Amino acid sequence: MEVSKKPLNAFQRPGNLPGGNGAQNSVQLLEKARTDTDVLLKELGSQLGGLSETEAGSRLKKVGTNEIAREKRQLP
Repeated sequence: MEVSKKPLNAFQRPGNLPGGNGAQNSVQLLEKARTDTDVLLKELGSQLGGLSETEAGSRLKKVGTNEIAREKRQLP
C-alpha cells in the first residue's frame, strides 16, 4: 500500500487512513453536521461566504489540500 507523501489535513491524519479510527472521525463529522451553522462557522474561523483568498492561502500552506487520502490502486 502506498500513501501520498503530501502534508495531511485534519481529515486525512491517521484516524482516517486504512486501519485507523475512521469510525470516531465519522461520529465527530456527524456531530458537526448537526451543529448550528453560526456556531460551527465561528469554531472553524469561517463565514457563510467562505474564506478570503488570503486566509484560504494561509490555511493551504498550514494544513495542505482538502483531499481524502486514498490508497493507490495496484494494477494486476
